[in-house]
Amino acid sequence: MAQSLRLAGGIAAAERAGLVARLSALDDQLARYPAEAVELELSVEARGTRGQRLTLECSISGMVRMVAASAEWDLRAALMRVREGMRRQLDDAATRREPRNDRHLRRSVLDSDGSSHRRALAGQGVLRCPVGPSGSAGRPSHRSSR
Repeated sequence: MAQSLRLAGGIAAAERAGLVARLSALDDQLARYPAEAVELELSVEARGTRGQRLTLECSISGMVRMVAASAEWDLRAALMRVREGMRRQLDDAATRREPRNDRHLRRSVLDSDGSSHRRALAGQGVLRCPVGPSGSAGRPSHRSSR
């Protein structure tokens, strides 16, 4: 994370070590992606005033840019708020990309070649639905024949 962090307006280079230490909690979420694909930018507007705004932007190639911002007047509190906001966004992005055990999401996710994940699973035999003796999908008939 340290090598991909760029400090923009309002933040001095001397503050970098402290900021990297506080943002290191994002390392676990960012470890999912190649280091060269991740760009982080931290900036502050109107520093030291009531209108102060801290912004953390994250760009990962192939994904939508994520932005977390805080209007806290205390820079440390603002940094923690943007860190947690970015952490949530990275977790949400990972869930959308890697739905794991959520069947509903797996059906709607598209593979990189545009084919649906559902078709890929069906090709592996995961989504087979056996037809029972009554013609229903996997359920025996509860009606008695007359």
